[in-house]
Amino acid sequence: MTTTSKASLDDMAGGLFMMTIFTAVWIGLAEYNLRGRDYWVIGIVFLAILLVFVSHYFKFVGVSKALPGVLPEIKSAEEKKKDKWFMIIFGLEGLAIFLSANALINSNHFNYFVPVVALIVGLHFFPLGCLYKRKFDHYMGVWTCIIALQAYY
Repeated sequence: MTTTSKASLDDMAGGLFMMTIFTAVWIGLAEYNLRGRDYWVIGIVFLAILLVFVSHYFKFVGVSKALPGVLPEIKSAEEKKKDKWFMIIFGLEGLAIFLSANALINSNHFNYFVPVVALIVGLHFFPLGCLYKRKFDHYMGVWTCIIALQAYY
């Protein structure tokens, strides 16, 4: 039987919190831009997904609080390296969004902002998938990039 540490539950809850926030933003952007032409299907489907995220977030937080307090876990050199690369990837993603927004504004093509951000977000999944050795990140990257490229069409 494997045990789950308080720190790993807190990490999962933090990841779910971030996914919840970003999913909510994408739902809002999609429904605002579609203006009901999808009969609100995208909003309803992703709202259901969002509710699953929120329920699991509270579940992980509740279980984490129920676990006895332990001494702070000391991260290995490999974990520290992964954390550093995660921050570098996240920082480069933010920088790419900032620079592309400015380029789009200066070229009078700001209407492409959402597809450009979606493409940047899709691309950030590939190094994360390699960093954490998760195939799911690669699938998410491909899916997000395809959707972003279709938005240009």
